[in-house]
Amino acid sequence: MAVYASGYLLFLRGQTLVAQPFNAQRAEIVGDASPVAEHVAGDTNSNHPIFWPSDNGILVYQPGDEAVPDEKLAWVTRDGKQSSVISLGEDYQAPALSPDGIRLAVAIVDRSLGTKNIWILDLQRGTKTRLTFGGGTQSFPVWAADGKTVNYSSTSQGPTHIFAKSADGTGEERVVLGGDNEMVVPGSTSADGKYLAYVYRAISEGRTIFDIWALPLSGDGKPFSVVHNNFGGGRPAVSGDGKWMAYSSRESGREEIYIIAFPGGGAKWQVSTTGGLQPEWRKDGREQFFLDPSNNFMAVDVRTANSAVKLGIPHVLFKPAGVNQYFWFVVNADGKKFVFDIVNSRDASQPFALVQNRTADLKK
Repeated sequence: MAVYASGYLLFLRGQTLVAQPFNAQRAEIVGDASPVAEHVAGDTNSNHPIFWPSDNGILVYQPGDEAVPDEKLAWVTRDGKQSSVISLGEDYQAPALSPDGIRLAVAIVDRSLGTKNIWILDLQRGTKTRLTFGGGTQSFPVWAADGKTVNYSSTSQGPTHIFAKSADGTGEERVVLGGDNEMVVPGSTSADGKYLAYVYRAISEGRTIFDIWALPLSGDGKPFSVVHNNFGGGRPAVSGDGKWMAYSSRESGREEIYIIAFPGGGAKWQVSTTGGLQPEWRKDGREQFFLDPSNNFMAVDVRTANSAVKLGIPHVLFKPAGVNQYFWFVVNADGKKFVFDIVNSRDASQPFALVQNRTADLKK
């Protein structure tokens, strides 16, 4: 993350905040970078460094030492209690539970290299195996219905494509979908293995348009649109019976959860009432879970009949302490346990540092 102010680009190298002279009119660097502050902390969830400069020479930042991320993957029960720890000390994102419930695919960030790759955690044996080895970002793993293949997003060929690789690590990865002028991110596979639901954005259409499409995994394999989501939102989640899809959209002015028939689309039903993101289903499709804007973990009863949806009242199950909202979460088959990424938050009482006239020494 670079920030421009007073003729300089400010950004981190390691934990050192540096300032590099930059000509904004010509959009080019015009000098060498110089250190401004040491030991600048980063936000645990977003990985962004915590600093901000003003145009009058004042800089504010939070001091802190970079350490092994104080994070853990843990099973949490419906009353919010941690039942067991799966893995420790990594920067985890975008989990996906295998259809048999014994493996967890997850993206792990390597902050030293600035890369992200997919790993497979064996929940029975307690082992961890790396699946992808590409540069850039490999994330959002989605299991095939038979559990033999993992689909995932990758930036290794420029714009985000969807790749697939055997879950046991054998064979080469292959491109499933993607083009030079589009971004595609996998969201969910139907339990019958017929469709892969994914987020689609044409790069030329602007950053807020995140449509939801479906890719037939047999036959002509021609993708088609399910939801035109001109308001932004999250990735789709197909129900266990493959007849319904949950997704988030900001069409009301804030992000809410909706259900729509899958793959045909049509009428939609609003699940959340006070905001929601990251929808996930219980396997039998009779309950849905999401996080609200206050980070409460919510549940809603779902009943479907005669091509219609009947929803219960959203209610709080618990508020997971230290949950990483960038991680998403995982629901086991019976909806009695969930995997969360638990982060020990930075001490809120730690003071910020204020630097005045920060450009004076740089101009000497």
